[in-house]
Amino acid sequence: MSIKITPAPAHQRPSGKLYLSTDQLNLVNNTWTKVALDTIAAGFSDGIEDTVNNRITPGYAGFYDLKGLVTFVNIVAARNYRAAIKISNTTWHSVKYSWAGGGTYLGVPVGDLVKLTATDYVELLVMSQSGDNTVDIASLERLTFLSVQRVR
Repeated sequence: MSIKITPAPAHQRPSGKLYLSTDQLNLVNNTWTKVALDTIAAGFSDGIEDTVNNRITPGYAGFYDLKGLVTFVNIVAARNYRAAIKISNTTWHSVKYSWAGGGTYLGVPVGDLVKLTATDYVELLVMSQSGDNTVDIASLERLTFLSVQRVR
């Protein structure tokens, strides 16, 4: 016999993680684009991940640690690349600007500690200022992801 003890909502610690499973191709230059986070990471079973809308909705108010990573591919040297976390399509958090010196890949990490309501949702956005529409986002959990963890 097993007994499952579920803490009251005020003490629950929802966590979620989404990642990009297929490269997202041809970002439009100088335009914010939502990352198509379409796969739930193994071991995350809170049900707060939304692979259709590419976002995480924790469902409980509290303070959350947000982390994201975007890996750009086919970058153009001496150009600017951005990643940002956006809350409920209105509030921008941790907009990170990175300058590409050269190479093929550029990882841009973002993160913040934020207070969320029960209905807020979290999204990961990117912008390429490469001067063309050929820059892509690399797939795989270790290269492009968004994670959410309630801390209190």
